[in-house]
Amino acid sequence: MNSLLPKVLPAALVIFLSVLLSGPVVARDLFRAVITLDGQTGVNSTNSLSEVGELFDESALLALFPTADYVPGFTAFEVALDLRGVASRVSYAENSGDLQFEVVVAGINLDFDAATRDLSEEEFEDWLKGNGSQPSTSEDSVTLLLQAFVKDSPVDPIAGNPNSLQSRMFQNDFGLGSLGPFLGDFPADADKPSSLWKLDLDFGYFAAGPYSGETYDFDIAFGWQLSRRLALVTDLGMTFSVDEGEALAGIGNFGLGLQGRISDGWNLALVVRGGVAGSIDVGAVGAMVSVSLVNHMRFDFSQYRLEMSNMVGVTTTIDGIEIEDIRLDYDNLTNVVLKNGF
Repeated sequence: MNSLLPKVLPAALVIFLSVLLSGPVVARDLFRAVITLDGQTGVNSTNSLSEVGELFDESALLALFPTADYVPGFTAFEVALDLRGVASRVSYAENSGDLQFEVVVAGINLDFDAATRDLSEEEFEDWLKGNGSQPSTSEDSVTLLLQAFVKDSPVDPIAGNPNSLQSRMFQNDFGLGSLGPFLGDFPADADKPSSLWKLDLDFGYFAAGPYSGETYDFDIAFGWQLSRRLALVTDLGMTFSVDEGEALAGIGNFGLGLQGRISDGWNLALVVRGGVAGSIDVGAVGAMVSVSLVNHMRFDFSQYRLEMSNMVGVTTTIDGIEIEDIRLDYDNLTNVVLKNGF
């Protein structure tokens, strides 16, 4: 076995370095504005939702277009605004303080019509945080944008990608249903099998579309035997991610379930779970509940063993969660997931 190390280690090192070094090549900020003014084009970006309005405010335009024929509060300009993967458009007409905002994929077309452009940009930022109160913007309009994030953004903390709350909840359900006192052998004359526990600490790097980041995971799980055919299983999972080296997001979820032994090598687990996710930088906050049924089967072939797990689960959002000044409504976002593994 030792003779294989000189061959395996260089290949492993090459794979590790290729993954580690691939991030900066494609990475870019979560919120990116391409501004067109007086026939000139400038680019500005940030990794914080609270700074989106500053990408194209008066001071930013003066810095980006020092030679342009620009009169603050008067000159028309347009912005192609990328909101963490969702394309949108911001524009001001000549001699107007109205901020026009459009997201074609979400069917959003809004007019923030405050007295000045600065005030319109403040209204726009408040709307992005779910706090829009002006008559021209309904509460449902920001929900359409949130649903577009879930569908198209590769870094949404709530749903739609492997690092989201929804994916983590189902992943933990699947793992919890595949862990327990009944999955191994125990003597036929034993009163009950032994209890089990598991502790995981993981670090990961991801590249999703033009974005990259790191994840830090902590998971702890327990399985307590209640009888020879019934066990209580529970776990707690926490994830912290850092997108583009700046945008911090946190995810936490707790699961509780019952695992039953149907026969030797065949177990079923019913798991209920609740979770929360939030990020002031990314501009997302939400909570979810889920119910999953996990089937685990073991097949022994002489000295070999094959294990198979199947899961069906459903999850839905709990609206009304708030972090600082961000309060968003996903309108009972519901998904059903099927998962299989060997």
